[in-house]
Amino acid sequence: MTAKLGVKRLERRLREGAGTDDGELRQTLGVSSDDDGELARALVTAVGEEALGHVSCGAEKDPRAPEAPPVVSSADASFLGRLTVSSEHGAEQLGVAELDDVQTLLAVLRAGGLVQRRAAALRLGALVEEGELSNEDVRGVTTTLLNVRDVEIAFEVAHAREALPGARGRAARQESEEFAEVLDKLRVAIEDFWSGQLAIEPVGAMPPDHRAQLMVRLRDAPDVVLDHLASVLDGSDGVSGKSNRLAMLSSLRYSGDPRLTPALVGLLSSRNADFVPEAARALARIEDPRAHPALAAAYERSVVDSERAILAGALGIAADVRGRDYVRKLLGSDDERVLGAAVEAMESLANAEDAERLVPLLEKSDPVLLTHVIRALGKTGDARGLLPLAELRRESGLSALFADAEDAEAAIRALMELRGEEPPEHTESVDLATASRSGMAERARDPAVVRFSSWFDFVMGHLWLALGAGRRAISRFERAAARRPGWAAPLAALALHHARKERPPQALAAFRRALEADRPWVEGNHFAMRALARVFLRRAEEVERSGRVDIARGLIEEMLALDLRRVPSELRFELSRRQEHLRQRSAA
Repeated sequence: MTAKLGVKRLERRLREGAGTDDGELRQTLGVSSDDDGELARALVTAVGEEALGHVSCGAEKDPRAPEAPPVVSSADASFLGRLTVSSEHGAEQLGVAELDDVQTLLAVLRAGGLVQRRAAALRLGALVEEGELSNEDVRGVTTTLLNVRDVEIAFEVAHAREALPGARGRAARQESEEFAEVLDKLRVAIEDFWSGQLAIEPVGAMPPDHRAQLMVRLRDAPDVVLDHLASVLDGSDGVSGKSNRLAMLSSLRYSGDPRLTPALVGLLSSRNADFVPEAARALARIEDPRAHPALAAAYERSVVDSERAILAGALGIAADVRGRDYVRKLLGSDDERVLGAAVEAMESLANAEDAERLVPLLEKSDPVLLTHVIRALGKTGDARGLLPLAELRRESGLSALFADAEDAEAAIRALMELRGEEPPEHTESVDLATASRSGMAERARDPAVVRFSSWFDFVMGHLWLALGAGRRAISRFERAAARRPGWAAPLAALALHHARKERPPQALAAFRRALEADRPWVEGNHFAMRALARVFLRRAEEVERSGRVDIARGLIEEMLALDLRRVPSELRFELSRRQEHLRQRSAA
């Protein structure tokens, strides 16, 4: 129909009107009556069909259009493999949602694909909420959900925790309420920004711990927040420069919000070498039918090894392993940037055949590279990776690797279980509680009078805090710490007090003293480590804004050298993201 007049001519007629030769137009459009309204509707329909023909199911294919690269899936006939294959037909979450066996769901939560792990977390929460599980199963689910450190499924785990019974569930629900208050304040700030009442971009001005929580739980945010973020990403907010846009993009890596898809696809299509890798990382974790074609097209046209490896890894998250052989060849590269990108890609592409390729890389000294190697080993599901991981934990001086090593070992065992294999007995692990008990034994040697006096000062310090007498409380904590130099509890209480009062420099100093007194005790304390991560993040951001980039980088790397198993996943990601950002600034 439109071939006779041409789509451009139809568009001109639509803008200007039919004119004197409307007879030919009526004949072409198949309009027999003299009703101008019917002619106008037919003209709009014709132009619309032409404009949208490329997405119409019945439209003929344009011979000039490039072939869409096919999905190259891994052949795995195991139980987990069948779940992965079903995801191509949109049934993966349904399959996981039909599982009732708690142990199987826990194994999928540790070792499944991204969509599977998300569905398993929600399914476990639903089973607890239904109240049909035994007490033993509820305890197992509670322990696992509280100890999950996978930032990729932090959103689903946070919602699943709200279904837990008792104090754990109440704490999770309270955290959601506090996050809702953060969202309300941010929404007001965004409205003020776009109305001209606020000159500073509001998301970038948020405290780093609040911003990290926002990015992980972005799917709970209203549309106004997503619209604002999309404007920052495409540079139309009028304030954010390239570095701020890139920082914002990198923080969105695990958001998983489909509302960001158009902005991310646009950045991916821009072929900007700075934006493409981060856009690919974020887009790969969004369940949206537009994501995979955009990633596949970007991979096929990319010619830079480091960028193409990142794109291959992003496709791997979508169960498309077309880049696996290509990435394997890059594991022997002498270029640190290419090697880092290849190892990162293996986190989604690795299988049992890759264990022998990855184990030698554990000898590398770069902690960032080691982190990617450890995570990739966990994806192999190969028992040959268990012993090197255990040796790494025993011999490495970086306790920060303990969390990733434990997660990798758990993933290997879970994969073997799902494949019907028998995992070997647990290897010897580094137990912080044992290390801390040695410190307790040293403190127990203090005379009874000294121990009693220190405890009295410690209790009185908390009492003065409850009464609002901060100076007297600080004096008591200092006195308790001076009596027993190896006791970290008073110093940690002092640091937490400074952190609550928004005094990062004083809190930082107190935390360092506590770590020096008894590092295993501090690293094993959930509340202390959570506050410690927030203090280091906020102080690093303060000094970075003042231009002292090297000092900020030192603070972040000091924090990353600790055991982060008790730190929430969103804060761990923000620390690693900030480290990468500061490294790039230092190298520039």
